[in-house]
Amino acid sequence: MGMDETGIWLSYSEAAKRVKSTKHTIQLWRKAGMPMEWAVDEIGQRYRVVDEQTLLAWWRQKMKNSPVHFYKLRREAIERGETPPEVPEKFRRTRAQRAPIADLTASDASLVPDSHDGDIERPDPYAALLASLPEFVGQREHAALIQAMEDQPPACDGLEVFTRDRFDDPEEVEMMRGICRQCPLLELCVAFAAAGKPSGGMWAGMTPAEVRQIPDGFRAELAPSAA
Repeated sequence: MGMDETGIWLSYSEAAKRVKSTKHTIQLWRKAGMPMEWAVDEIGQRYRVVDEQTLLAWWRQKMKNSPVHFYKLRREAIERGETPPEVPEKFRRTRAQRAPIADLTASDASLVPDSHDGDIERPDPYAALLASLPEFVGQREHAALIQAMEDQPPACDGLEVFTRDRFDDPEEVEMMRGICRQCPLLELCVAFAAAGKPSGGMWAGMTPAEVRQIPDGFRAELAPSAA
């Protein structure tokens, strides 16, 4: 399929800006099957481009299936004094799914590498990535998470709400925890949260305040609901 000269073609960066997302998200959409073409710049270098209408169709489908986007629109309707839309069945959760983060116990300690041990041997798959980054606490776990994201997007991919520094809406927080529970990268996210103690964003279903309370070397579990 060739490029339609009448269409609007966007590079990765332009596409990310168009839908207020990230370049990495657009790359993941391409891997998931979003049609893209090749364009050539003024010095003969090829680069990927996506038709604007194709991009918007993918974005709308993502938003349609995003509970974060739905609850955002619902909250905005309430703030305007309008009757909020009914929550679709696919976005409803049982009491068990609304469970809070469990207490951390010593039995979890072996599940998370102790990033404070300077003698830890770094796995070969992460060597190149680690070498390109400045040293920081939790670097090994962060590299493992980033490596995994190259093949499998996290459940929160492209959802800016997960990058906030403050989370003041309890209902929204519980909805976000539900997304984290379904994430294929949850264990890697838990490991980085426990080792690196990031000061912003939601990690593995935990707010910054909860992340700061994780004991060193322990793993956080999302507990089942109490009877």
